[in-house]
Amino acid sequence: MLCPILKRAIYGGKTMAHKITDSCIACGACVSECPTEAIKEDTPIYVIDPDLCIDCGTCIPACPTEAIVEA
Repeated sequence: MLCPILKRAIYGGKTMAHKITDSCIACGACVSECPTEAIKEDTPIYVIDPDLCIDCGTCIPACPTEAIVEA
């Protein structure tokens, strides 16, 4: 697995470090944990902006349904 900085250099900052699966219940618990505000409300689940996600992983333990996974 490539480190986050190398992935961004190779793919021009457009890689998705993490993604939110269909298990999301749109509770918003992950939003306040994200230091870059990369998680946004969408319909019907939340989404992660690949340009803002820095691969810190702070959102993963905040999710009660384990819907956030490494991409």
